[in-house]
Amino acid sequence: MGIDVGSSRRKVFNFCLVHSDGAGAVEVRFERGGARDRTYPPSNAGVFEDLTRATWLSATAEAGAIQILDQSALTQLWIEERARWSGGCDFGVCIDAPSGFAVPPHHQRETEAQGFANFPTPSLPAFLRQVSDYSNAHNNTPLRQRYFWKLIGLVAFRYFIHVATGVPLDMPPAEVTTACMAFGQTRIREGFPSDTYQRANGNHGVLAPDARAVLSCLAHAGWVAYGNIFKDLNSAPNRRISALLAHQHHLRQDLAEGADRIPTMQRVGGDPAWADLWDAFACAFVACCEFQGCGGFVGLDEARMGLEGAFLKPTEVR
Repeated sequence: MGIDVGSSRRKVFNFCLVHSDGAGAVEVRFERGGARDRTYPPSNAGVFEDLTRATWLSATAEAGAIQILDQSALTQLWIEERARWSGGCDFGVCIDAPSGFAVPPHHQRETEAQGFANFPTPSLPAFLRQVSDYSNAHNNTPLRQRYFWKLIGLVAFRYFIHVATGVPLDMPPAEVTTACMAFGQTRIREGFPSDTYQRANGNHGVLAPDARAVLSCLAHAGWVAYGNIFKDLNSAPNRRISALLAHQHHLRQDLAEGADRIPTMQRVGGDPAWADLWDAFACAFVACCEFQGCGGFVGLDEARMGLEGAFLKPTEVR
């Protein structure tokens, strides 16, 4: 499962689930995770956050995010399949959000320092201080782009950790990070699609044959819209699937050419509605790479990564 994270009502989560029937048939399923209930608050300072609560989100924002996960057809399918096959299969979730914070006095995490340019994740005290400062100034833009989406991402991490371990949903950040760095049958990871896109295009090595084979398998699978209906609104991205299918066609062409660089594997410009689903696909791809033994964490300092969290990468040849 790959999940792209946002904070605005229309794209709180976007899902991509790689589903196998156990006999070799693979299908890639996509679902929108926008709020379908008007109680979900706007991502505005003083409305969306509440730093007195364990999750630092307002009760309505947290409840809204959990409601979307509960109502997601793909999330529930993942949970059902995991329960059905526990003991015989490996289930992974990769979420486009940080699973931890920098260790003081560092101003960003080890995985970010060794990866590509992105918004650095500061230490926990610095993060909360910055959220408070921006909130008091009613400066919503950075809150939405750099802070609130991280809090929503933590909700998603907590949700799947709770499903896998039964730990309460309000677990502290340190427990989230520990769980996301652990190995086991259920692997809950963080992803950074831009890192995957750059590795697929030779900016930091090229994809190794085994990782490329995983991508080829996904590119040649069936891609379908998936969802359910809640309050007369369907979560299946039916209007966006045609753009995804066109992108899938170009991805197949790029892979068939056999060049090291895969131009289609890059961030979609202009922020069209289907771009978030494409980023969810990138997260699902690296989750599959880890399952196949050709994925790993970005970073050099394992001790720091164990405390801060780290995002997944497909293996590459330098």
